[in-house]
Amino acid sequence: MPSALILDSLSDGSSVQSLASPMSVALDSPKLGLEQDILFRLVNHEKWCGNHVKISFDECHTICRRAVNLFVNEADGALLRIGGENDLYYVFGDVHGQYFDLANILDTLTNMDSEKQYDQKCLFLGDYVDRGANSFETIMFLLCWKLTYPSQVFLLRGNHEDRDVNAKYGFLEELKTIFGVTHGEEAHRMFNDMFDHMALAATLYDKYFCVHGGLSPKLRNVQTVADLKLPIIVGPLGTFTNDILWSDPDRSGQVEDFIYNPTRGPKFGPTAVQKFFENNPGIKKIIRAHQVAKVGFWQALDNTVMTVFSAPNYGGKTSLAATLSIHQDDIQVFQFGREKQGVKLVGWGEA
Repeated sequence: MPSALILDSLSDGSSVQSLASPMSVALDSPKLGLEQDILFRLVNHEKWCGNHVKISFDECHTICRRAVNLFVNEADGALLRIGGENDLYYVFGDVHGQYFDLANILDTLTNMDSEKQYDQKCLFLGDYVDRGANSFETIMFLLCWKLTYPSQVFLLRGNHEDRDVNAKYGFLEELKTIFGVTHGEEAHRMFNDMFDHMALAATLYDKYFCVHGGLSPKLRNVQTVADLKLPIIVGPLGTFTNDILWSDPDRSGQVEDFIYNPTRGPKFGPTAVQKFFENNPGIKKIIRAHQVAKVGFWQALDNTVMTVFSAPNYGGKTSLAATLSIHQDDIQVFQFGREKQGVKLVGWGEA
């Protein structure tokens, strides 16, 4: 858990130069607010207790409202444009409510010395809720972390940040367990109204197009995303907003441009990628999440598309998680496996 990051920085208001964590920044104010108070509760929550962290409905409402204001103000339409010259980004794929696994991964990253020459930041590619047992803790942690360190943490929307999807795959039922049926349903509407204000994609260093799913026949260039206006209610299958959250790269070698999967959206091939690159000078790689990777990541279409998945042992099957470390043209992969003592770093190297 990045408890050292949060507890140390909240205790003395230190700046980035004096903190051990690679993702530390000075607080906007030395006075502790609601976000920091919730982070204290979250980082001190023990897995063995079996209960959810005590956060009231009103507190959730306040956090969601503050997050909406931040999301709208930082995005260019529905697009984030991020990546400074000295920035290093840790990029995360699907987390899916595996809060304690995410905690272990972040704890490892915050204690690495090798990359502290840069300004470390985090980009999450969506799918924070559903499937896992702690969607509530996961999204509340990420929102409070974002509100506390707004220039260090960036959150994109995934296909599970959608009211119709997360009503089916666990988040709604988890909220009912926490708040009761009536307030749980109200909390579900509240969180999904907030999700509607999340950006759909990001450009990183003007070199990487980062998105949860992938390309769409309706996506000519990144300006298409910037031309969208928040909030966005994701449309049905076949619409642009649905496509980029659900699409997948073809790995069979049988798709050149696009074909439609009637249950999952478009599948795109090398011609689609090449056209996208031609229409977006400088973009050289698509970084996305959305699909399980047994070793935490994989590349496709002549290494022009990279998938990262950050939930180990997803669905009860043995698999690794991964995060990417990206600084300009350099991409490193960190792989994590679940052991008895928690999730540990088991491999790393250049992508």
